[in-house]
Amino acid sequence: MMHKAGLFVVVLIPLMVISSPRQISISDEEYEGRPHFKIEASGYTAFYDIKGGGFSRLIDPGGVDWIAFKMEPWDTSPASAASAFRGLPNLVFREEDGGCGHPGFDKCSSSIVSRNKIKSTSLSGKWEWEWIFHENYAELAILKTDTTRTYWFLYEGPVGGVYDPPNCLWANNIHGFRSDLVSLNLGEIINGDWHWASFGHLKNDHVLSIAQVSTDTSSDSYSWMGDSRQGIQATDGMMVFGFGRNKGKPSLKGTNKYRIGFVEINPSHPNAYSRVQSEMGQWSPSPQ
Repeated sequence: MMHKAGLFVVVLIPLMVISSPRQISISDEEYEGRPHFKIEASGYTAFYDIKGGGFSRLIDPGGVDWIAFKMEPWDTSPASAASAFRGLPNLVFREEDGGCGHPGFDKCSSSIVSRNKIKSTSLSGKWEWEWIFHENYAELAILKTDTTRTYWFLYEGPVGGVYDPPNCLWANNIHGFRSDLVSLNLGEIINGDWHWASFGHLKNDHVLSIAQVSTDTSSDSYSWMGDSRQGIQATDGMMVFGFGRNKGKPSLKGTNKYRIGFVEINPSHPNAYSRVQSEMGQWSPSPQ
């Protein structure tokens, strides 16, 4: 989907661990041959690509990776739905700065600025954002954007750690948990204006939730992308959810805030929606 600016390979020996009073730690790590920050909290473990400025792994308390980014195959559609297309938040798409906020790209510099905070800046200097890590969620603050460009906030990965659309459910602030088998391979997309969304697998007792702290009127989207022409029936792939994604194009502007985290409940539980809805009410000021 985007052109890689070059491969950066480095072997890192962990040098630094910074802990907050609430036992959040950030340490140097390597994943897929790239330098990362590893964030460990009671509610999640995450791997943050230092040069890409985005997450390549997001691991729930049960040890399941909901992103599972891989370098290869790179930029091959649809095969890279099982590898390099994955990530979060995958902010900037194509043109100058394309790949900022996406693991695998060499478009950013990132640094630890406090005991629970990472800041990323694009090499062009036109984009800045920071992640603040709490025990059960992480918050993204977009601090600076290229005023001539739009962007989006994407989650692209295997829900519950496996590509298995028929056994996955999702919900948002408008409707409860349901299964929608829409294939991006076939151009099928569900659009809406959502303030939060949650995703879960029937065999996993955690639900991944993403919320906008500040609301907007941009169109959001939900679909599945298989790594072959089989689409939904493919052996691997990812879910594609986007705030500010409309007909495959980004539409967000200016500064915004988002939160991500896991809610401990199976999506099929009778109280799953009310439990998630209550949690999201604390994350987002949006009407429920």
